[in-house]
Amino acid sequence: MPKLFYFLLFVTSLLLAQPNELAFQSQQAKQLMAAGRFSEAIPIYQALVTALPGNPGLLLNLGMAQHLTGQDRAAVVHFEKALKLQPGLFPALAMGGTSYLRLGMPVQAIPFLQKALAIQPELKELKQTLADAYVLAGRPEEASDHLQGLARAYGGNPKLWFTLGRTYEDLAKRSFTRLEQTGLGSEWWFALVAESRTRQNQRSSAFYFYRQALEKNPHMRGMHMAIAAIYRESGHADWAATEERSENALSQAACRIPTAECLFHAKRFPDIIAKLKKETSAEAHYWRTRAYNELAVESFAKLSALGPSRHLHQFQAEQYRNEGRFADAIEEFRKALSMQPQDRELERELAVTVYSSRDYAAAEPLLREQLQRAPLDAELHFLLGDALFQQQRVEAAIVSLEAAVARDARILPARATLGRAYLQAGKVDKAIPHIAAALSIDDDGSLHYQLMRAYQTAGKQQEAGRILQKYQEIQKANEAAKKELEREAQIKAP
Repeated sequence: MPKLFYFLLFVTSLLLAQPNELAFQSQQAKQLMAAGRFSEAIPIYQALVTALPGNPGLLLNLGMAQHLTGQDRAAVVHFEKALKLQPGLFPALAMGGTSYLRLGMPVQAIPFLQKALAIQPELKELKQTLADAYVLAGRPEEASDHLQGLARAYGGNPKLWFTLGRTYEDLAKRSFTRLEQTGLGSEWWFALVAESRTRQNQRSSAFYFYRQALEKNPHMRGMHMAIAAIYRESGHADWAATEERSENALSQAACRIPTAECLFHAKRFPDIIAKLKKETSAEAHYWRTRAYNELAVESFAKLSALGPSRHLHQFQAEQYRNEGRFADAIEEFRKALSMQPQDRELERELAVTVYSSRDYAAAEPLLREQLQRAPLDAELHFLLGDALFQQQRVEAAIVSLEAAVARDARILPARATLGRAYLQAGKVDKAIPHIAAALSIDDDGSLHYQLMRAYQTAGKQQEAGRILQKYQEIQKANEAAKKELEREAQIKAP
């Protein structure tokens, strides 16, 4: 951004009627700015603004000097004042938006950047900044619109394809969430869960969900072919052939009208999204999710085609991490950092990945380093606390976990681990409310069991009995699900 607006430094000027001394100071400050000595220009501009508070040019130049020295919080104050006096002041809009973005305030950045682009719509870097603001503000639809145009115009930029791919992934997740809200247990939901399990190489689980989708809708296209692929990968070509014949029988009818399904098989993914823009059915959410996933795959393929880059290594690292290949993920994050040293996002992701690999001793110093940079980050406090707890350093863990919960009590894993730490420290009364608050994330019943024991220790037998009953229900349900999966695998799955 500094290079982008450097030529604008000399556009603004002081009022011609000002005293000679102020004109001299203004010229001195401009020379310092031209020489890149921005911090030295700041006190001069501060004095000039005090002398002439109603001059938008001086307020702009002071804000620019502060922006260029990283003093964004002070800069936006002066950009705002300059814009009140002169609303269309382009540098204040563009730099003000960038400063707000650097402050982690994308919602405030967006209107600044929108107005700046309306004035100079051809500026690539400004379009990229606005797209970044949309991403950070949780507005992926608008981000994708800007990124698509940028990617078409500047297809050799790895960051564009990486960001676009991640934006499509975000849109796919949102669409799937809406499907869960409107069609949980439908054939569309089962099919998407199956596809997700396939990508995670969980073939038996994927097989089960594909079968559930077909049971709900025997005419659903694509399910037999997906099952056939699982069979072939497992060396059962005869079973695969049977499934492929079933799929071919469903595919005889040609697509006479452009349904979402026909558009999908024709790889017209943007058309699906446009066609279903206002649709809210489970089927619409299904096809939207699949279309966004395919667009993400296309974007990441374009990224890979550009060759090694920081963003390609980051993408590969995230893929490996999702697959549980943590050693490979760590190596890729380190390669990305070798291409872009001291990148805060990459360093954080590396720390999180080392923690996820369960190498808690190695993760601890990385997490501490991140907390020095972001001491208010509740998630980092939780990860450090859990890493300490896993190393049986209970008292130290409690300090970090208390900090995490104090900053964001909605992080239920932090409350669960804090409750466990309190139990190990013999602080039963403190443990109970935290474990109780985290019961909704208890998939295996372990938290219910620990809460039951805590109630027993505290002499609350009635509460203990109630939790014991729930614990037994979870155990029974998990055992039934396990037997069902085993039965399906024995009957059909490879």
